Amino acid sequence: AYVPAAPQFSWSGFYIGGNAGYGWSSSSGTLTTTTGPEPFTASGNGFLGGAEAGYNWQAGPAVFGAEADFQGTTGSGPISATAGPTISGTAKTPWFGTLRGRLGYAYDRILFYGTAGGVYGDSTMSGTVSTAGPFSSSTTFWSWTAGAGIEAAFWGCWSAKFEYLYIGT
Repeated sequence: AYVPAAPQFSWSGFYIGGNAGYGWSSSSGTLTTTTGPEPFTASGNGFLGGAEAGYNWQAGPAVFGAEADFQGTTGSGPISATAGPTISGTAKTPWFGTLRGRLGYAYDRILFYGTAGGVYGDSTMSGTVSTAGPFSSSTTFWSWTAGAGIEAAFWGCWSAKFEYLYIGT
């Protein structure tokens, strides 16, 4: 008797979804004050959440894809500098997004992948300089990001993933 083969799962196609997570950061740089450039350090952490969309193409076990996402964050933390005047304040990243490629290996309904691309977002700093008073600064930035993840399709076309992204400076 003929027994048809079970349909094989495919990662090919368009997808949309939501994401939530936690981020942390550490950075340093130079603030220009009335007395000249001053080195500073900053760190922060916070929750993030947003939406994503992408498209995958599967050829055998290889999966190629492109993804875009956007998230709002509660990420903030202290900044300080003491080389010249004392600088204290808060650094925040209220939102960011990424545009990335994905390359993965599918084992039926499990996908292992690496990802890399660009990141854009907004960074703000505000606080006080001991010799000049309050300050506030905001900038939109572009940088690079890379990471890896594992995704599992668990019900029909529904999936969940765990992903780590590193954002460069």
